[in-house]
Amino acid sequence: MKKKIVIFLIVAAIIAGGAFGAFKFGFFGGGSASSGDTSSEIYVMSLSEIMGDNSSYSSDVFMGIVEGQETTSVTKSSERELDQVFVSEGDTVTVGTPLFSYKSDALEAENVQMNFDIESQNINIRELNRTIEKRPRS
Repeated sequence: MKKKIVIFLIVAAIIAGGAFGAFKFGFFGGGSASSGDTSSEIYVMSLSEIMGDNSSYSSDVFMGIVEGQETTSVTKSSERELDQVFVSEGDTVTVGTPLFSYKSDALEAENVQMNFDIESQNINIRELNRTIEKRPRS
């Protein structure tokens, strides 16, 4: 009899612990979803809620702090030199808007040199293929 009571208490404790954990992690729509998920945070309140319904505020004047949802860091390559900057701090940009350009003189010269190297290697390949074709087969 005592053995059944002890087993019942252990099972009840496990079930209670599981229910508490499920509630704490938000499985039942309550609890504190404090698992680092900030997508459920809401910062927006109407001005009438803040000032009250009988307030005599002007609809053209608002005070507060605007925070961006996301910040992206853009850095230039330390090996290249900037040619032109197309935007200023605080400008609104869309996807695909060029932000800056690099000086391309050195890159163009490097590209020409690489093309010469490729052509030289192609000539070497052709010469080696001719040599292979001329060799007598045993």
